Amino acid sequence: TESDQPMDDDCSIHSPKRKLQKVQTATIALLILLCGILTTLLLKTHHIATDLHHCGTTNTTAEARALGCEFDILGNSWTPKQCFDNETATEFREWLQHSERQMGAFPFFHDEDGKERIMDENELAESVESRVYTTQEHHLAHCTFLMRRIYRVGQSNGRMRLNSRYGTLGHTKHCTNEVLLSFRRPDPKHMGGIHAGFHITFEHC
Repeated sequence: TESDQPMDDDCSIHSPKRKLQKVQTATIALLILLCGILTTLLLKTHHIATDLHHCGTTNTTAEARALGCEFDILGNSWTPKQCFDNETATEFREWLQHSERQMGAFPFFHDEDGKERIMDENELAESVESRVYTTQEHHLAHCTFLMRRIYRVGQSNGRMRLNSRYGTLGHTKHCTNEVLLSFRRPDPKHMGGIHAGFHITFEHC
């Protein structure tokens, strides 16, 4: 009878083997594809990493200048020209030079007591070895002018960037917290007091 006939070899043995071979072939092809994708991503990552614009490795103004970096008065940092926003820096410079600033125009000092004034932007840019002191008024203005810069970067369609120091959520949180805290300190003397300090840095983007 039909039930007594031996099973077809192709159905009982060879078909599962063929299915297994197809699965193995597909798996190998998928692995090759994934390896290709990963290799491409690694190459792109390496390309991006080696294309970083920076101001050198020695943290010296001479090397920064040689690499085409500019001093950013708003960011208190030497910054590659590819992420330097001159428009906001100019606005901030004008604000700093105004006579109505607490403790006078250009309120930067070498000491926390405010006795050793930094005379101009060039001296500030070269003050890379020690901490610079300034007023809380300046500190908050730095934060608010950065909002203008962030807006301009966002509207630039990728033509502008923030540098490595200020293009972080951590610094943005710091600035917004400082502004919010200032609402609890209405005394203008606090704004004029030397309650802030920073170091001149060398950034990349």
